[in-house]
Amino acid sequence: MKKLLLLFALGVYAVAATAQNLLPNPGFDQKTACPTGTGQMSKVVNWNSYTLASPDFYNSCDATPMGFGVPTNIWGVQSQQTSAPEEAYIGVFTQFPGQNPNYKEYIHARIPALQVGQLYEMSINVSLADDSRVATDGFGVHFFVAGDSFRNNSNPIYTPKVSYDSYGVITNHTGWTKLTKTFIADSAYTHVVIGCFKNDTLLNKVVITPGSDDLAYYFIDDVELKLIPAGIADADMLMDGVKLYPNPSTGLLNITLPKAMRGEAQLAVYSMVGQKLFETTITPQSSSVQLPSTINNGTYLVHINTEAGAKTIPLTLQR
Repeated sequence: MKKLLLLFALGVYAVAATAQNLLPNPGFDQKTACPTGTGQMSKVVNWNSYTLASPDFYNSCDATPMGFGVPTNIWGVQSQQTSAPEEAYIGVFTQFPGQNPNYKEYIHARIPALQVGQLYEMSINVSLADDSRVATDGFGVHFFVAGDSFRNNSNPIYTPKVSYDSYGVITNHTGWTKLTKTFIADSAYTHVVIGCFKNDTLLNKVVITPGSDDLAYYFIDDVELKLIPAGIADADMLMDGVKLYPNPSTGLLNITLPKAMRGEAQLAVYSMVGQKLFETTITPQSSSVQLPSTINNGTYLVHINTEAGAKTIPLTLQR
């Protein structure tokens, strides 16, 4: 049971363990040199900044106090997401009002051409930096074919192919939060861009440390793009149609189940430490669930179990 709940918390879907990661240097461990200052994405093999903004590169090879090392650096303390010969990750702003309106940072890489009509799973691991004053939502992944020439230092106008807004505001700064979504490739995409794709005025935010600058800064590690085998794709496509809104919620949850889904489904709410707090049965015809008032404000995991599979959605409760 504990192992199952851990999978819930990480938001992991069931995919073939042997599926190849299509992203190069996914842990950002391969480098041309150690970081010595801000904005040194050029030292990360196969990755670069997508705009004129300046994402930061962190690696354990930098032992400078308050520098760009791992786990300790200018933004606090955070170990990398998984073990590797060298510890490394990337840092990006999702909000930086003092720089200019809608200033954000993005990382970019080339990928093998995706297969049109095939189902893929895109995952990133993020962690709010210790010294970040604000936490936000807005993470997403943009795909494009060669020829994209967006080159300023604010957020692109694109709607990302993959949006992680359903995860709500990411406030976890003591560990990593895995964000995972599936999508169907509608073009033979050859480039990927990761970052925050929402204007500052549209961001949902949580103030961590009150201040005048409202900086929101996150580490990114262990990114992954996989083709989902055909035997798993049908069930995943059906489960991708399971939606929960609004999020954040005041306690009334609206649930959308695909029309093709038959029979009852079980909905359960868990605390972040795995304690089941609420459980009920829903059907394709039932559209809402009222959570009991005994569940206090905070972040929870809503697990929906159907005949086609299971899906876990982080929920922020704000009564």
